[in-house]
Amino acid sequence: MNWHRFLLPAALLLGSAQAQLLQTPAQTASQATLQGFKATSGGTVLTRGQATVKLDVAGGRVVGVYVTAP
Repeated sequence: MNWHRFLLPAALLLGSAQAQLLQTPAQTASQATLQGFKATSGGTVLTRGQATVKLDVAGGRVVGVYVTAP
């Protein structure tokens, strides 16, 4: 099982990261968990190596996070 596929989503959904939902993409991207990720597509796609974090945005606010990693 690839545990690294679950670590980043868990970090984003637990603790202080949970409070970052419903903020702007820039505010969400500035979380310590996402340090080192490069923003593309207007700040809604963050990449670092082969890991990709896609922010689901509605009304200018992040309402969901989708993470993929090999």
